[in-house]
Amino acid sequence: MSKTFSEKLIQLHSVITKNYENLDTLLEEYLATGSSIFNMELAIASHIENNQYIVEAVGPNRISLERGMVLNLEDTYCFEVFNQKKTIAFSDALKTELFCSHPAYLNLGLSSYISTPIYVEGCVYGTLNFSSLKVREEDFMQEDYDILEMMASSVGRFIEIRNHREKTINFEKMEAISHLAGGIAHEINNPMAIISSNDEFVLNYLKSKGTLDRDVEESLLTIKRTVARVKEIVSGLQIVIGGGDLSIEPIALRDLIDSTMALVWDKFRHGRVEIINDVSPEIIVYGSPVQLSQVILNLAQNSFDAIQGNENMWVNFCAERKSEFIEFSVIDSGTGIPQEIEKKIMEPFFTTKKVGKGTGLGLSLSKKIIEQCGGQFVYDKKSDNTCFKMTLSDGRIESRPAVS
Repeated sequence: MSKTFSEKLIQLHSVITKNYENLDTLLEEYLATGSSIFNMELAIASHIENNQYIVEAVGPNRISLERGMVLNLEDTYCFEVFNQKKTIAFSDALKTELFCSHPAYLNLGLSSYISTPIYVEGCVYGTLNFSSLKVREEDFMQEDYDILEMMASSVGRFIEIRNHREKTINFEKMEAISHLAGGIAHEINNPMAIISSNDEFVLNYLKSKGTLDRDVEESLLTIKRTVARVKEIVSGLQIVIGGGDLSIEPIALRDLIDSTMALVWDKFRHGRVEIINDVSPEIIVYGSPVQLSQVILNLAQNSFDAIQGNENMWVNFCAERKSEFIEFSVIDSGTGIPQEIEKKIMEPFFTTKKVGKGTGLGLSLSKKIIEQCGGQFVYDKKSDNTCFKMTLSDGRIESRPAVS
């Protein structure tokens, strides 16, 4: 016996008015409740990205789908929901020309279906779907559409609030780290200045007295080089941390690479990975020094991990002018990314590293940063080696990129 609209609203009210600690718990209860409301045994919440359908949660009856599975969007009924950006429902797939020959029907036998987009900040984040292997005895009514759309709206609001909270927490963490880094830089730079000054004084004094032998001179010059090295590390740390200063400005790309890589120079040296900076001193780009430095560091660290064990290990930074923009490439001695994971590498949280060794955010964040600076970030699969290319605005040109 089908439920009345009042009964459906009571069930809906019981879940959308609760406080949930995390998205997983919310989706679990929403899917179970929706299955009961619509009397359909299969329930899925999805996230859609880069034309891929990612199963984010499944209801009690899982059939062959599990959380975390990735499918081609076009192979799912949700392709039409995503394309048309509206709720789609049918009681019998065989009565619909579009769905009776659809892969989802042919492979799984899904006969009845209702799905709606989940919107997050005005964009389709994913879908909320309920389906059945059985033909539905009665057609879906407008009230069914309304109830499902209210559920999806509630899911979207939860994700927006969660994202805002995470951004706030991360911003506060970065602010705290920035203040700490500033304090550390100050505490380090002051004694370094004193050491440098005294080193220079002793060197000049011994020279003037004619008592400076070769060994002492070499020791004093070693101190001078070490102080300069410490200053480079501190400068690189200040650039990478950077706090909230994300201003767009002209950047000498070669110098930024040197300052950033100073942070990991020892790691690369001990790991026998050669750092090659082939960027011309004349290359100037527009961007945020803080964010571009993060991209450089992300790509360099990824390269370091990926080429371990290779006979030749190197990371090469190069750039060239192309019309009105700069093409900046980071290439390492690896032989490229396997085709089976190539499409996934830009996805947030996707990583091939062992648990605890990587978050899977480096490439997705790098891509987002470059796009915010008005450029593009792509993996160059035509390269003989592993290569990521970025386009950045040419600093010689007066017009600056619009920052979203």
